[in-house]
Amino acid sequence: MLDPVKIKVDRCLRNVVAPALRTPVFDARTALRSGLLVDSLGLVTLAFLLQEEFKVNVVDRAAEFGKLQTVEDLYEFVCSFNTERSDNGIRREEKDERR
Repeated sequence: MLDPVKIKVDRCLRNVVAPALRTPVFDARTALRSGLLVDSLGLVTLAFLLQEEFKVNVVDRAAEFGKLQTVEDLYEFVCSFNTERSDNGIRREEKDERR
């Protein structure tokens, strides 16, 4: 059974890769730029899609996001937000609302 996070990440990724490269599930070892041909505009679009899908603020970690190389890196990046939520006991959006 596939991880629900990976399913959602793959859905977001399918929206930014060339139609000929779209698959139901992406190989984790595939390079984002050279393998899936995601250009800079595609990365920006992907960041916004991930923000919307996972209710996280990718912009706060733009430098880290820009260094992602593979689909696996992307999975780990998204999962790191879930780790932050668990570690803090509060979702990031809730913290922002309290300010």
